Amino acid sequence: MSRRQTDETFVDVCPTGDRNKAYGEFSNVIQTILEQHGKAPIGNRKLVLGARKLLLEQGYSQHPCLYSSDMNVDAPFLH
Repeated sequence: MSRRQTDETFVDVCPTGDRNKAYGEFSNVIQTILEQHGKAPIGNRKLVLGARKLLLEQGYSQHPCLYSSDMNVDAPFLH
């Protein structure tokens, strides 16, 4: 589960121009990273660190976290 703090920016994006299909910038960043990574598995830690970096580069204050057990921090995000 990902979460954001109450003092962090949350922005809806609407890439297609259709406001009925808007979604959060964090979701957009996750999709971008997964597309860039290709079909190879990406670990939870790498995904979250990549999302933090991309959000910062885009000027957002959101600092996403992914909660998991220590033994799963480097496990693939999706199987």
